Order: sequence, then C-alpha cells, then structure tokens
Amino acid sequence: MPGYEPAARGPVSADQMLKAMLSADKPSAPARSTADSPSKDSTSGSGALPPNAPIVTVLPEQAQIFDRVCRLGPCSDGLHEQLTFDADGSTLRDPPLIVLPNLKLVDLEKAAGDQHSTRIRATGMVTEYRGRNYILLQKIVVMADSDRQF
Repeated sequence: MPGYEPAARGPVSADQMLKAMLSADKPSAPARSTADSPSKDSTSGSGALPPNAPIVTVLPEQAQIFDRVCRLGPCSDGLHEQLTFDADGSTLRDPPLIVLPNLKLVDLEKAAGDQHSTRIRATGMVTEYRGRNYILLQKIVVMADSDRQF
C-alpha cells in the first residue's frame, strides 16, 4: 500500500519514541468551530454604512443581558425593532440587538410610542442568526427623564 510503513520491530524506548514524535512534521491545527470563535456582526466593518466603521463581534448564543440601558429603534430593513445600547464610555462596540417579537416588545412599543429617544433598561437572552444578534426580552423598565445623568 502506498504511504504505509510497517511498524518498527522490537521494543522502542521512551527516548526513541519522544525523538520520533518531536522530529515528525507537526500536523496542521484543527479547524476551529464557529461556536468556539467569535464572529463579527454582519452590519459592522465593511457591512456598515459609515466608512471605516469598527468591526464588532456578535455576542455568544444564550448570553444574558442584565439591566442594560438602551433605546428602541427601527432596523434598517424597516420590518423589525432593535435595541441600541447607550455607550459605556470605554469600548463603544456593542452591536445593536434585533428584538424578537413577544409581549414585552408590545409593552415596550406602547411605552415608547413614536419616540426613539425613550431610554429603557432591558434584560433578556441573546441569540445569534446569520451574523446578527437577537434578544428575547424578559424584563423592561422605561426610565424617567429624571434618571438621566449629567
């Protein structure tokens, strides 16, 4: 058979085995699973409208968002709503999350009305689909204007 080498005859010492293993060509690194490596948000980088937009990574599947301050607004497709996080002042790289339809979204739409400047605190579970993050809202709190920090 081509590529087949018979096994060495007789016992092999540990030193000989170690030398053989170290001198052998190193196999290529195994391909990383997409679940193990962070992927980039498809609407960032070259997929963004502003030139030279930063590339942001999507949040992992089943990540939890706890009491994050954000605003509700329309997606670029016009069919969905998305949450845009208020900047934390350091990384400024939080991708917007498309809101999955549920009763919490109905409550949020009623509270916000047509005002996209309404700030809320959102809690929910993150999912990922085709390079975008989605959130299933579990708790929302509409913030009063007096809660704004100057």
